Amino acid sequence: MSSTTSPSSEKIQPQLRPVRPSDAEALCAIFNMPGFRWGTFRMPFERVEQVERRIAKSGQETTWIVAELDGKVVGHGNLVVQGS
Repeated sequence: MSSTTSPSSEKIQPQLRPVRPSDAEALCAIFNMPGFRWGTFRMPFERVEQVERRIAKSGQETTWIVAELDGKVVGHGNLVVQGS
């Protein structure tokens, strides 16, 4: 019996952290992936400057996190308080 672990049995464990302004380029690349906007009324692409503005405008009503794997942003999520 081998004591080594096969790559398929290793768990991928991304790290979750708050969004940073420096994440704009990586997030923009995710937002512009084929199929990301499918079924929405959003524009078909987004520029890095637009993502930078969105990050900068995030206030106390928004909790925005990114998932990082091996130092690379691979996902995101956010929660927005709507009303009181």
